[in-house]
Amino acid sequence: MVFLNNVSASYDNRQVIRGISMRVNKGSMVGVVGKNGSGKTTLLRLISGIMNPDSGEVFITGKPLKTYARMELARVVACLVQNQDSGVPFSVEELVKLGRWPHRGNSNADHRAIVNEAMVRADVLQFATRPFETLSGGEKQRALIASCLAQEPRILLLDEPTNHMDLCHQLSFMHLLKQLVAKINLTVVVILHDLNMAIEYCDEIHMLMNGRILRSGTPAEVITSESVSACFDTASTIIRNPCSGLPLVIPMHPEK
Repeated sequence: MVFLNNVSASYDNRQVIRGISMRVNKGSMVGVVGKNGSGKTTLLRLISGIMNPDSGEVFITGKPLKTYARMELARVVACLVQNQDSGVPFSVEELVKLGRWPHRGNSNADHRAIVNEAMVRADVLQFATRPFETLSGGEKQRALIASCLAQEPRILLLDEPTNHMDLCHQLSFMHLLKQLVAKINLTVVVILHDLNMAIEYCDEIHMLMNGRILRSGTPAEVITSESVSACFDTASTIIRNPCSGLPLVIPMHPEK
């Protein structure tokens, strides 16, 4: 579904992504973790086509990303990056309707039903007539996610989507993503800072360090005391989660 072949990228002659090769299979949820500045957001920008690589190539559904027309790509990939909410002069419903732009040839009835369903799924239907700018940080994030869902993408790219959400909405949203992966074969690539959230919800995890992939694989393969120490400069204890049976990361205070 998504394939990066030896991709490198830089900002102002400073290399941020260094020869990354990775594959994301159709109908899977893949987490990207790492310290701030490790290249996570740049990786998503490369996959979305927002940024071009210096070398290597990105493929989407087996086709080189650079060969996609912008509207064609918008019917396949939806991307929610950080700081995307500034100055949105719309109501929540109007914002979500913008997600239908790549499908503007469809009937109005189709658009209304899909927009409504997206708002329900993201739990923002009650804010439909509210000006977007009046929402809280977490409510804004959910409205932006609803707009992505209204786009009906095959691939959904999310950069810290649970940022600003309370715990209840974090869990509800991650559960929603898992449902979409299972029900409609959606492919999700999501940047997460919460390692335990990534372990519980992701099928695979890519751990980035200094623009390179330090480890890739299942959560149990990637998240270990050794990898957490190497990547985050933080000692940790890994135990088995008594509810899910998956690894559970307990970070250790540096003075302990």
